[in-house]
Amino acid sequence: VWLQFVNLCFKTETTRERTFRAKVKMIKTIHPASHLHDSLRDKVDYEPKCSCCPAGRSGHRIIVTEDSLYSLGGFNPILGENNAPVNARGHPLFKELWKFNLSTRNWQLLDDFYSVPPTIASHTIAKVGRWLFLFGGTAIPFGETPTSALYRYDLLSSTHSASNEPCDCDGHAIRGDEVAHVQISNHWHLIPVTGDIPDERYGHTMTMSFPYVYIVG
Repeated sequence: VWLQFVNLCFKTETTRERTFRAKVKMIKTIHPASHLHDSLRDKVDYEPKCSCCPAGRSGHRIIVTEDSLYSLGGFNPILGENNAPVNARGHPLFKELWKFNLSTRNWQLLDDFYSVPPTIASHTIAKVGRWLFLFGGTAIPFGETPTSALYRYDLLSSTHSASNEPCDCDGHAIRGDEVAHVQISNHWHLIPVTGDIPDERYGHTMTMSFPYVYIVG
């Protein structure tokens, strides 16, 4: 059994009302999807209930800090045409960076979509200090436009900047506390390798246990 946070949208409520509602309606139990009838699957929230919460998506990446959760990108090809604010940000891609406050359980849209890189599906993100790093990913058509661009995002000043590029890769992940080769100078350092080199791929994952890097899938 998984537990799901309920999106709480507070636009006109007072602080007292907000606190009370958060205590009463904190979490609900969600059963595994394999046990749901088709009629229940149809009720999954693909559409956003308001502009203050993210719409349903896949292919995005999430990173969690001590007090916040950050969600970048993703896509949703079945999102309705009536969501003009969301569609204007790159439908079916979500050129969005959301922040979820783990204490107040509120979402906040951090970034203007014009500065979000276009390849924000099946990418990877990692946080180092005040910086959020974005590497790789794909745009639409999915899987046909992999990138090797490395971006960093300043969580304090809300700015993006591009950097030097290693090889193309897509759909990978970086373990957040061990980004050993990301420097604040925005440079990736190419590591000489020998032996059987993996073929190009996307949708895989990567983690590091010094001095080794492990790739699965």
